[in-house]
Amino acid sequence: MVVSELKHKERSRTLKHCVSAAFESNADHSKKLWVSLSKQLNAFYLFTRPHTILGTIVGITSISLLPLESVSDLSLTFIIGLIKALVPALLMNIYVVGLNQIFDVEIDKDIPDVDGDRDFGIQSFSVRLGQERVFWLCIKLLMTAYMAAMFVGVSSSNIYQKFITVIGHGILAYVLWFNACSLDLKKKTAITSFYMFIWKERSVS
Repeated sequence: MVVSELKHKERSRTLKHCVSAAFESNADHSKKLWVSLSKQLNAFYLFTRPHTILGTIVGITSISLLPLESVSDLSLTFIIGLIKALVPALLMNIYVVGLNQIFDVEIDKDIPDVDGDRDFGIQSFSVRLGQERVFWLCIKLLMTAYMAAMFVGVSSSNIYQKFITVIGHGILAYVLWFNACSLDLKKKTAITSFYMFIWKERSVS
């Protein structure tokens, strides 16, 4: 009788151990899958360049709002139409930035990593023309775009559009020039911060 009870207890312990091991194995497997999935999603998130997506969303949404005359125009039909415009635009945005990262290495304005490009034989604009020269070329191009927008604003017959366009782009141009003049091109962190600032300005404009 005692031997039988001992065998029963031993079988119970063995069964519990097997069940516990199975649960731990499943939990460990699930954890590994989750970690792997998280890494892949994070890699995809970084690959999409989220700051460019923000600009696309703001741009399309603001343009879509222009024809509206009152709050009552914000109907379900409008929202569905906006989503139909946003989805393909965002997919195209991801495609373009992905294509750029893979194939357009030689022509990118890679100002912070001139040394790395030079060491690996990548003839980017910064390597061929010089870091500072490329930087100011980009700034002048952006300033030209702002000046063009201000000119369009001046030629507008609507006084409110004229005021907002001219003053708004004038402020953006001033802020851009001020930040560009105070930027230290020798600091990679400063260049990265300025790069993100430009994208924020782009979203606003």
